[in-house]
Amino acid sequence: MEILLIIAGLISGVTGAIIVQKAVLKNKTQKVLKDAEAKAENIKKERILQAKERFLKLKEEHESKIKERDRRIQSSED
Repeated sequence: MEILLIIAGLISGVTGAIIVQKAVLKNKTQKVLKDAEAKAENIKKERILQAKERFLKLKEEHESKIKERDRRIQSSED
């Protein structure tokens, strides 16, 4: 009879440990996913900002070339 109680206790203990371990792992997994999503969002924002800066730089270069071309045309017309 005592052996049955010991076995039942061990089974209960193992089952409880597995349940607790699953809950802990689930929480850790959710935290890792949240951190990864936040990091990805920061990277995305940074890349968008870099793209905007690059666009503005290219636009400025283009406008400068157009102004230079217009200046040359005006100079040759004069």
